[in-house]
Parts: sequence; C-alpha cells; structure tokens
Amino acid sequence: MTEVLRMKGRLDESTTYLLQWAQQRTDSINLFCRKLVIEGLTKASVIEIFKTVHADCIQELILRRICIEELAFLNPYLKLMKRLFTLTLDHIIGTFSFGDSEKLDEEIIFSLISQLPTLHCLQKLYVNDVPFIKGNLKEYLRCLKKPLET
Repeated sequence: MTEVLRMKGRLDESTTYLLQWAQQRTDSINLFCRKLVIEGLTKASVIEIFKTVHADCIQELILRRICIEELAFLNPYLKLMKRLFTLTLDHIIGTFSFGDSEKLDEEIIFSLISQLPTLHCLQKLYVNDVPFIKGNLKEYLRCLKKPLET
C-alpha cells in the first residue's frame, strides 16, 4: 500500500516502473493508494494509473493543473471511489477557443460535480482557481444529498 501517489506532468521513471511492475503481477499484487495527486497529466496517463491503482481505496483526490476537457473522462473513475473523503479541484484550465467554449466548460464541470451525490463518504470539497465555477458553486452543490464538512 502506498500512502501518497503523486503524478505530475508526465509519469516519472519510478512511477512508471511501479505501475508496470504491479500490472505484471495483477494476480498477486494489489496497488492501494489513500491519496492520489494528479497534476497536469494527460488522459492516457491517468487511464494507465487507474488500470493498476484500486480506485475504491482512494480517500483523497487532488486534481491540479488539468484541462477542463480532461475532467469529463474521470467520471467513471469517480464512481468507483467509494471511500473518497476529500476532493480538491485546483487550477483547472478552461478551453481557449471562442464561441460556446464557456458553456462547454460549465457543462463539463457540472457533469463532474453531479457525481458528488454518488460519493457518500465525501466530506471536504476544495475549489481553487476554477474561474468558470464562480457564481455557480451554490447551484452545483445543491445536488449533494448531505452537507459537506468543508
């Protein structure tokens, strides 16, 4: 079991080795992680992580410096995080195209936030530097079935 698994930018050599090592031994090794920090990783890298790490053991998830479009694919993995107590969204980057991109960003964030009621253990939600959530946070949090501690 690893206490904290940090994934920043791209998978470093030691993390890649750990994930590959665990994948080769899936019959005898289970990789558990209580705290997962995903910072600036691509969709492909995150999918590799969730092929190996048991999502149901993650208690704290920090998503930092991730593009808004990358958040949508996390929904199936969030549903597996039955013991998630703390979720942090930090510096989520919006789209840079013109037109309906702001509406698209809001839809993606709403699809992520709408998963919160399925996270029965969730007690803390931290939202830092997520500009397209300003003014809408109260609306997004109405979907919760029980109040958050923080």
